[in-house]
This record gives sequence, C-alpha cells and structure tokens, in this order.
Amino acid sequence: MTGDSMVLSARRVRKQFGALVALDDVDLDVAEGSVVAIIGPSGSGKSTLARCIHQLERIDAGAIYLDGELLGFEHKSGKLLPLRDRDLSRQRAQMGMVFQQFNLFSHYTILENLIEGPTRVLGVPRKEAEEKARALLARVRLSDKVDAYPRHLSGGQQQRAAIARALANEPRLMLFDEPTSALDPELVGEVLEVMQDLAAGGMTMVIVTHEMSFARDVADRIVFMEAGRIVKEGTPKEIFGAPPESRLGRFLATSGVALTSPEATLAD
Repeated sequence: MTGDSMVLSARRVRKQFGALVALDDVDLDVAEGSVVAIIGPSGSGKSTLARCIHQLERIDAGAIYLDGELLGFEHKSGKLLPLRDRDLSRQRAQMGMVFQQFNLFSHYTILENLIEGPTRVLGVPRKEAEEKARALLARVRLSDKVDAYPRHLSGGQQQRAAIARALANEPRLMLFDEPTSALDPELVGEVLEVMQDLAAGGMTMVIVTHEMSFARDVADRIVFMEAGRIVKEGTPKEIFGAPPESRLGRFLATSGVALTSPEATLAD
C-alpha cells in the first residue's frame, strides 16, 4: 500500500561523465510503501540514477532528498559542500542497495556478511545483530546457509543473501540495480519471489530492471528512461498500454511482454 509521504525526491538531477550526459534534469518522487520500476534501453541512465541516489556517484547539479534530508551535501557557511565520509556512510545506511553482482565478502560467512554493516556502521551489539541476521536469512529462505561462505552458494542464493544484507540496516528505501541480470534463467524466479514478498510487505523500493513482466505485476509506478531523461511515467496499465508505434511501445515490443491494450491512448 502506497503511503502519503515521500521517502525519496530527486529534483533536476544532472550527471555527466566527460562529454556524456548520463542524467539530464531528472525529477523522481517515491512515496512511502510504493514500488517504482525504472525501465529503458541500455545506456538510458537507469543504473546511474540508482547509483546517484545511493551516493555512489556524486551528482553535478540538482538535489536528492531522503525523508526531506539533502543527500551527499550540506549547507555550511553559506556554501553547499560535499558531506564528510562519516555522514555519507550514515546516509547510505538508510538505503539498501542490491547490485547486478552480489558483492558479498568472500572471506566472511553469510551470517558475518549480514552483521558487518549493523555492528560497524550503526553500532548494533553483535548478539542483537546476529539475531536479526538469522531472522532475515529465514525470510529469504537461507536459514541453512548461515555458516556457509558465498562460494558455496548458487548465484540465486548469493543474490538472496545480498538482499538480506541490504535489509540488515533496516533501510527506509531499497534500491535494486538489475538484480537478476547476472543470474542463470532458472535462478531468476527465486530472487524475484523474494522481491515480490518485500513489495507485498510494504517495503519502499526502486527497481532498475529488464524484467518487464515483474515490473508490470509488482510496481505501483513505472518510469521509462531514454538518453538520460524520464520520457514517460505512469501506472503499469498506462505504461503497458502505450501505442505500439510510440517509442515506449517499440521498446516494450522488444521485451516480449504483451501490451495492456492496443487501443491505449497514452501518446508520445
């Protein structure tokens, strides 16, 4: 269920890599409890937007707010200055990020992977962190892998462990950057099922994905990006009802997902 308050707001966000404009005046709002799926062709800026939200990339212009707090910068002595690393880590801890690759610490057990953030960044007592970690691993159906190392898990299991690790800090927002793209096809479903459970439980989520059926069935709102801009956004019914001849319609046609209605009125 979508709440009334905005967890995340991005305003006129711009990001360049040399001469390449990766994000061009992007505005995005994410309401509490909502699921926003970001779709679009490769190179459209989807992953860059997710990385900028998580402060892994510093924006060149605009602003991003989490619960009304400016991310990545602070006003000091009349100037806008980058945050110190300690404050940046505190902000990042409020957002869980799941990447294409699993990024688990290979020399830690799965349990140790989950308690690293809460104990080191948030100062949670180890016993409390372990109890929460075991509960999270049960939630993603990995209770039997507590003492295993990442190399002992399948790709799907590693990604589920990565989701549990991202949840360990009790984030306000979960970010997913193509979380199934590195998985074998038969393992995709188990990860999407965990994400669907999170959505059903009211977790606020931003999902960069090429899984069109998942976006259609789970998202409250879908954002279509191209060339660093948000071209269209709307409900799944509106987005998947795009006219076949529109740019969005042509993109969706390549995904193999049927459009909602060939008579839809959403125009380019």
